[in-house]
Amino acid sequence: MKLRCIVIDDEPLALSLLESYVRQTSFCELAGSFTSATSCYELVLSGGVDVVLTDGMEFAKTIEGKAKVIFTTAFEQYAIDGYKVGAFDYLLKPVSFKTFYSTMCRLFASMEEQTHPAEKPDFLF
Repeated sequence: MKLRCIVIDDEPLALSLLESYVRQTSFCELAGSFTSATSCYELVLSGGVDVVLTDGMEFAKTIEGKAKVIFTTAFEQYAIDGYKVGAFDYLLKPVSFKTFYSTMCRLFASMEEQTHPAEKPDFLF
């Protein structure tokens, strides 16, 4: 299984950096990168995306439940709002690869657990 990711950022350098992080992560696939959320709205709603990396709070509200959201922003004061919309994580810019990778590993493990739950024995010792 690979996580299909899209990156949304209006800053070209941040967009490029996050694209490179997704490409460096073996269990992730870059499904697209966008400078505005409106251009990828249909893709997300169609179910073609597992993870959205964005700094757009309003966009996250509109796609609730269609994909996991990881906020990537320079503004820590919005972290609580991020969790109110069900964000998986909130990464502060500049995002290091180590931080990005750690978050993606936790997300991957979480999604693997949902897809293939561990079998529980029918007995108790």
